[in-house]
Amino acid sequence: MHRQGSTPVRIRTCIATRTRCSDTRMLRVVLRQDGASQDGSSKKEAVIIPDPSRSLPGRGAWIIPTTKNFERARQRRAFERALRVSGKADTRQIGEYIESLESGSVTAT
Repeated sequence: MHRQGSTPVRIRTCIATRTRCSDTRMLRVVLRQDGASQDGSSKKEAVIIPDPSRSLPGRGAWIIPTTKNFERARQRRAFERALRVSGKADTRQIGEYIESLESGSVTAT
């Protein structure tokens, strides 16, 4: 943690670019286990969701919220690796949230 004036600045690493910067420029994402799997077993489906308020419980990962970074992280399975998910996770909500940020229909908090 660095200090800028009297306010501490938390430095995080982007899972897509490995760039280190202030967490205020990044989007936190977390893992949520959803219901039953598609094959009907009791195994939960891994869904990765945005946490713009940075208040959801659990392990979080950080990404600089651009479509390019989202695609890069998705292709490299960086979300699953950072959040320790075995198998494939659903990242659609992250992509939709980042698109809405870029279009201006949602503002970052």
